[in-house]
Amino acid sequence: MLYGTNQWVKTCQGGGGDEKNIVGVLGLVILVGLGQAGCELIGGAIVGAGATGGGYEYNAYRQMQQLEEDYKNEKISRAEYEKRKQQIEAGSIIY
Repeated sequence: MLYGTNQWVKTCQGGGGDEKNIVGVLGLVILVGLGQAGCELIGGAIVGAGATGGGYEYNAYRQMQQLEEDYKNEKISRAEYEKRKQQIEAGSIIY
């Protein structure tokens, strides 16, 4: 809704009856703006946490692959294999 100068002055002075509508619309605009900023922050945090978690899990996967290769090639004993495997499993969600 567009106001002419006279209508705007009349509304601001309290004579137009649309003051509640203007305040409501401004409040809604501010609320939506703040809500969008919050979603952006939360979304960024979720993406960052997911990427970090994925990096840790990939590292655990690579360590487990290397551990199994070392054990198959008899570079480490069964006791060392079990000990390191438990350490990797303790730091991983997947294993």
